[in-house]
Amino acid sequence: MKILFSQLTILTLAFSPMNAEMRIILTAALTDNCFEFRKNQYIESLSILAKYGYKNPYIVEAIRTPGPTFLDDYSTNVFYATCNNPSIRNLGANEARTLLEALEYFQFADDDMILKLTGRYQLFSDRLIKIVEKNQHKFDAFIMMPNEKKKRVLIRDAEILKANKTALANAMLTWKNKGIILKGETPVTNMLLQQIYNLMETKDEFWGMAAPEFREITHLSIYCHGIAMKCKYFKEMLRSLNYARLDHPKDWVPLEIELERYIKQKINGGSFNIFYLDKLDIWAQIYGSSTLPGNPLEVRIY
Repeated sequence: MKILFSQLTILTLAFSPMNAEMRIILTAALTDNCFEFRKNQYIESLSILAKYGYKNPYIVEAIRTPGPTFLDDYSTNVFYATCNNPSIRNLGANEARTLLEALEYFQFADDDMILKLTGRYQLFSDRLIKIVEKNQHKFDAFIMMPNEKKKRVLIRDAEILKANKTALANAMLTWKNKGIILKGETPVTNMLLQQIYNLMETKDEFWGMAAPEFREITHLSIYCHGIAMKCKYFKEMLRSLNYARLDHPKDWVPLEIELERYIKQKINGGSFNIFYLDKLDIWAQIYGSSTLPGNPLEVRIY
């Protein structure tokens, strides 16, 4: 009986969500226009990931079917998609289709955390990866929503009584560093918060987040260059997109509008935990490539 119990325990642990893994997947599109320009962008991105200790990421290539390409020199996990439609103007819709095809091909576990990166943009720190890696078992998604205005976090009296004081102290430090205003519900709560802050001894870095009610999700606030989500939700989202709306030849809408709809739907369901990122630390060359041939180089920081 003891042996059977031990085997059952091992089997249970093997399928535990806590054993889920983080999977980094890069999207790529090797167009004929400015091929060498894009090739160098992808090589640079892959070299940076290798420098951070991630030497064999997953890659989905949208155009060069069936391969191989130089991408195979940098990863053994390259998938050459078959569903890209070059007649569609909305590049985001094509990326969504090819990403879904890749997720189904790789057969990741439902609770694996998928960190999707636009392959031709480069990380300039490993902060995003470390945040996702450290918190992947606590959240369902990681979405960038920049702090353009001062945010307020209201701590209610009942919350401070049941809060873990060390965790709260670390969160307070994080909010302070981000310029978020912390306010107690009553003067007594404010006094207790100040006492906790004064007694705080730890200097360990803690990635906190502001209360969700102070984050207004719109398609203008969602950045797809770096977004993480549990595999089951990522696939659900990609399957639920209104592709007819995205593919409309004249009045097509940005992919972010459809992402906004899905995320708000999950939030309204009440069981979708989001880690709100304030930045991605991604360096992006927007123009000067096949996206807009002949346009001057523009660099943006996300």
